[in-house]
Amino acid sequence: MSSDSLKPFLNWSLVVLLAWATADCIDSLLARHWEPPLRAIPLTQPPPPPPASPTSELERLLARSQSPRSPGRVAAGGVGKRAASGSGFPHSVSLQGVLAGVHGHGLCFLQVDGQARTLSPGDKIALNSEWMVASVESRRIILSHGRDKRTLNLGEALQKDIAQPPAEPASTEPPPVSSMENWREIINKPAVLADLKAKPIIREGDMIGARLTIPSGHLIAKIGLQNQDILLSVNGHPVDKPGALAGLLPLIRNSHTLVFEVERQGAVEKVVLELD
Repeated sequence: MSSDSLKPFLNWSLVVLLAWATADCIDSLLARHWEPPLRAIPLTQPPPPPPASPTSELERLLARSQSPRSPGRVAAGGVGKRAASGSGFPHSVSLQGVLAGVHGHGLCFLQVDGQARTLSPGDKIALNSEWMVASVESRRIILSHGRDKRTLNLGEALQKDIAQPPAEPASTEPPPVSSMENWREIINKPAVLADLKAKPIIREGDMIGARLTIPSGHLIAKIGLQNQDILLSVNGHPVDKPGALAGLLPLIRNSHTLVFEVERQGAVEKVVLELD
């Protein structure tokens, strides 16, 4: 056959093949199950709960204080845990505030050894103590440990019972100076003379002595001189001039026996210092 006679045949064959392929594609598309693409759907979050009002929070705490509790529970710092054994009372417990309920229930605000604690009946006041809050009243609380009970009023503090040694009676007079070495050690200190004041006392136009101003605890008081004494003489040498004390200083520093004649509260007395 010539090429011209084959052209119609080839054209027809091409048309048939195209029609058959198109029909097959349409049939495949119709037979397929169409599923839409998946996409993430955001989850809606529930709105946050409204903040609890002070009244509702207070009611919740009061309800908690009235609910039965096991004796070993601790409200602050150890809920549900047993405290360490020991019945010792803390060093210091003070009642800062009270929120009283009914029948001894409520809340109390304590300072226990410097730490703030909010407790209700049945709570132990400290982790290392068996003392607990037994009752909360309007202006006081009752603490108990077995049969022992203590009442703590509002604003009051309880201290731990610690035996204090008896205070030694304070010595009314300084210890005496017994040796020349000790006396010179005292009198040669610049601060001793610097802190000691002497004011001339004039009577009827003449100087009769010098009023001494001796600070409390001054070393010169160890020889028996007292504040506001009027020094009249030392070993018979009168203090009748403003510079008399300065002139008597060598005598005061080096004598083993010193006799101070003073006027004290209107009476003349002698203060004798004997040195070894």
